[in-house]
Amino acid sequence: MGLFSFIKEAGEKLFGGKEVQEAAASNAPNVADLNAKAADAIKVYIEKQNLGLSGLAVTFDGASGKVTLGGQAPSQEAAEKAGLAAGNVSSVSDVDNNLDFPAGTASQYHDVVRGDTLSAIAKKYYGDANKYMVIFEANKPMLSDPDKIYPGQKLRIPVVDPPQAARTSFRSATPSRGTASGRGKPGHGGCWFGLLRGHQVWLPGQGRGARQRS
Repeated sequence: MGLFSFIKEAGEKLFGGKEVQEAAASNAPNVADLNAKAADAIKVYIEKQNLGLSGLAVTFDGASGKVTLGGQAPSQEAAEKAGLAAGNVSSVSDVDNNLDFPAGTASQYHDVVRGDTLSAIAKKYYGDANKYMVIFEANKPMLSDPDKIYPGQKLRIPVVDPPQAARTSFRSATPSRGTASGRGKPGHGGCWFGLLRGHQVWLPGQGRGARQRS
């Protein structure tokens, strides 16, 4: 899957990150043990998400803040969530996600900034603030509440079906102001209405002042 960057100062506090960093910087004799303990803490946290992983292997390098993941995931979604669980941890700056998984559709990612809400993020990526639950579901179980996100957190933004505008039926189309061309056929009380994609349709009895039938 590749290497993903995270905000090092943000995330779950699973181990003494400062202690590991200082030990790595000074090449202390216990640095290997501290790295191993940090890796174990991250592994336990990932396993608590119940993502269906098998053979999960986790290593951590305190000097660089990089986590490396290995093993198998049942889906691309599970692999992406495992990467987020490993990366949204304080003192982690990068995740090298080497999990094997069946090919799927890759997600986009968003780094939360101060003032963000799931509704605002949904509006940015989907053009519809009401799709915030799509993002919430895509980041469960790490997210337990749509209102509980924090600056520096990385979120999955899954691909959703394109807008259904092209499939809008005649019955559901509502002409906006200015779409009527005014080219009504004399004696028929009709009118041409512009629909999506520039197509037009003749509506009998839809001339000026006529009442539209559903």
